[in-house]
Amino acid sequence: MRRPLVLLLLGLFLFPAFDARARSSAAEKKAWAEAKSAFSKGMRSSDPKVRVEAVRTLGRIGSLAAVELLVEKVLEKEKSGPVLAAAVSALSRHSDEEAIAYLNETARGGKWNVRAMILEALASRAEPAVSWETFVRASEDKDPRVRTMGLFGLGACRREESLPVLLGALEAKEWQVRVAAIEGLRTLGNDGAVRPLVLRLREETGRLRGDILDALQALTKQKFGLDVELWLRWLEEWEKRGPDAKAEDVQAPKAKGGASSVAQEPTYYGIKILSEKVVFVIDLSLSMKDPVEIDKRKLMGESRARTPADGEKKPEKKGPRFEDTIKWWKIKCGLDLAKAQFVFALGQLDRKQSFDIVTFSDEAIAWQGKLIKATPMARASAANFVENLEVIGKTNSFAALELAFNLSGPGKSKRDYRSGADTIFFLTDGAPSIGKYIRPEDILAEIRRMNTTRRIKIHVIGLNVNVPFLRNLAKQNGGIYKRF
Repeated sequence: MRRPLVLLLLGLFLFPAFDARARSSAAEKKAWAEAKSAFSKGMRSSDPKVRVEAVRTLGRIGSLAAVELLVEKVLEKEKSGPVLAAAVSALSRHSDEEAIAYLNETARGGKWNVRAMILEALASRAEPAVSWETFVRASEDKDPRVRTMGLFGLGACRREESLPVLLGALEAKEWQVRVAAIEGLRTLGNDGAVRPLVLRLREETGRLRGDILDALQALTKQKFGLDVELWLRWLEEWEKRGPDAKAEDVQAPKAKGGASSVAQEPTYYGIKILSEKVVFVIDLSLSMKDPVEIDKRKLMGESRARTPADGEKKPEKKGPRFEDTIKWWKIKCGLDLAKAQFVFALGQLDRKQSFDIVTFSDEAIAWQGKLIKATPMARASAANFVENLEVIGKTNSFAALELAFNLSGPGKSKRDYRSGADTIFFLTDGAPSIGKYIRPEDILAEIRRMNTTRRIKIHVIGLNVNVPFLRNLAKQNGGIYKRF
C-alpha cells in the first residue's frame, strides 16, 4: 500500500509544475504562431513602411526561428533598402547562441548579397569577435564583395590576430577591398599597421590616398598630409625610440628646403578632389535661384589657384583657359555659385582624372552617361554645359544619387565591381521633396544598401541649408559635409 501512496503524493506535487510548463509551452507556441502570421501579413503589404514595422516586430523575438524567417523571407527576397536595413539592424541585436551559430553558418555560402548583409549584421553586434572565424573565412572568399565585408568584420573584432589578414588585403586588385582593409586597420587601432600604411601611401593613387591618410592620422595623431617623405622621416624617428614610445609624442619633422614634395590637390568648395574617378551632382531645383550671401574671405581662401609641387611640371597650356580664382562679385544666387565653383574645380583637373555630371530637379539627367577623361576639350565642353544650366522643378535627391551610383558601376557582377567612380560630390540647397524615396531615413537606408560593398565616398555640400539628412549622408558614406 505504501508504493501507490508514494506515487500518489509525488503526482500531487509534480503535476502542477509539469502542467505549468505545458501551459507555458503551449502559450509560447501560440504567441509564435500569431507573430509569424502577423509578420507574413505585413510582408505582403505593398507599403515599405508596413514591411519595415513587420520586420522590427519580428526582430524583437529573440529566437532561432525568428532569425531564420528574417533571412529566408527578407534578406533572400526583399528589394527595398529601408526594409533590408531594418532586417540587418534586427539581426545585429540578437544574442541567442543558436541564432548566432545559424548566421555564422549561413554567411559561409549562398548568394553574395545575402552573405554580405549577414556579415554586416554580425560585425555590428556588441560582441562581433564571436564571429571572428567567419570573418576570416569571408576575407579569403573568391567574391571581392564578400571579402570586403569580411575585412569590415575583422576590424570590428579588434583582435590582434586580424592584423596580418588586413595587411595582406592592402595588395588586393579591387580598390573596394583595399578600402575595407584600410578601414579595418583604422578600427583595429594597432601600431603595427602604421609602417605598411605609410608605404602603401606611396603606392596608391587617387581617392585611396585620402583613406590611408585618414587612417594614419587616427592611428598616430600626426598630420603630414600626403607628403610620404615627411611620414617616412617621422616614422624613422618614432621607431628609433623603441616599442614603448607613443606616436603622438614624436615631434613632426620639417620639410627639406621648406617646400612640399606633394602638389596641391584640386578642390571643390574647399574639399580636395583626390579621386581620379568622380561624379559631380548639381541641384537645379527652383530654390537654387534664391539669393545667397557670399563670405568673400572664405570663398577666396578656398578657391586659390592650384600650385605645383617642387619640381613638378607646370600644367599644360593647350585648350581653353580657366580662371585662377572665383569672381565672387558676379555671384547673386545659389546657381551662380554652383556654376562658378564647378568651373573653377574643372579647371584644376588633369588628364589622369575622369568625371561626369549629374543634374537633378524633378528628374535626374547625366551629362555623358559615363566617365570621360578630363582632356582640355572635355573640360571646355563640360564648362559650357554647366554655364547654360537653368533651374526647374523640385528636389529629387534619391534619383540623382541613384543615377550617380549607376555611373559608378552597377556592381551586379564581379566583373563590374571595379568599374565606375569611387567618389561623388553631391550639391543641393534643400531637403528632398519628390521621388521614389522622399523621407531622409528611407534615402539613407537605400544608399546604405547600395553602398555596403561598393565603398563609394560621398561628399555633401549644402547651399543655404543645414539639415541632418545631408550631414548623415556624408558621415555614413565616408565623406565630408560642407555648409556654404
